[in-house]
Amino acid sequence: MPLFRARALRSLGLTDRPRRSWVRPSAERRAGLQILIKALRYEKAMTFLESGRKAAARAELERIYAMDPEYLDVAERLGSMEFGLWSLGFLATLVS
Repeated sequence: MPLFRARALRSLGLTDRPRRSWVRPSAERRAGLQILIKALRYEKAMTFLESGRKAAARAELERIYAMDPEYLDVAERLGSMEFGLWSLGFLATLVS
């Protein structure tokens, strides 16, 4: 709809209004897409975890964390996942 509205306004000679009509829907759409992308990546990560593919799950969780560090329990899951010698458990033994 924003495309048709912008075209109609431009055809009427209202060249400033189409620009305004593009900004709001684009921002709203981007926000909606980000929510959807995070949810899909989270589901993908949980599927990988349940099938034993920890590295793939970690990669998806890291992508989500890069987008939104406070999304659901992503930070907690990343913190509890073991990743070779660099797991948090291993680092905790070095510190204590």
